Amino acid sequence: MLVDDGLLIRYRGRGTFITRPAFRDSMYRSFRRSPRSEQGSAEGYEPDEGQTTSGRVIDRKVTLPPEQIRDILRLRTDQEAIQLVRISVSEGMPALFETIWLPFDRFEGLLEYDLADIVGLLYPIYEQCCGQLIASASETLMIDVATSEDAELGLKVGDPVVELIRVAYDYASEPIEYRRSRGAAQGFSYKVEIR
Repeated sequence: MLVDDGLLIRYRGRGTFITRPAFRDSMYRSFRRSPRSEQGSAEGYEPDEGQTTSGRVIDRKVTLPPEQIRDILRLRTDQEAIQLVRISVSEGMPALFETIWLPFDRFEGLLEYDLADIVGLLYPIYEQCCGQLIASASETLMIDVATSEDAELGLKVGDPVVELIRVAYDYASEPIEYRRSRGAAQGFSYKVEIR
């Protein structure tokens, strides 16, 4: 039944494993600097040849999160969180400005990493250093205008911006990551399949 429900996957001769959702490049499907061909599958988006996207953390601190974040992550009023500020680059240009909040007690291992080592996709890093697996996520998409904080993306105040809020959950359906991503509305597209 767990295989039929997609929670487990079997490999002949290797064993049975927990299914991992494919989040690879998921945000970059929509935020892009040039057109991409219609590619993608349940295994994640494969960028066109020569097009690469990467992210790097530019700031990290341990602090008490704002009330809204605390409520979403179900943290106590005195419970600290790790805040990451991240820039994602596509084709050599800043594409996304991200603010990420993680419960401190579950992600304390991230503090042992140099910022220069927290690059690329974060979910494999969460698993490797903290033993935290992301099982699912919900995303909310909004349209906004750029503020002075969006200058890192080369945007002027008032330029159209797309904001994506993602809340990621573990296998017990506990929220363990809040991520706010902002990118230029120019070149943005959104596609969803309804079955």
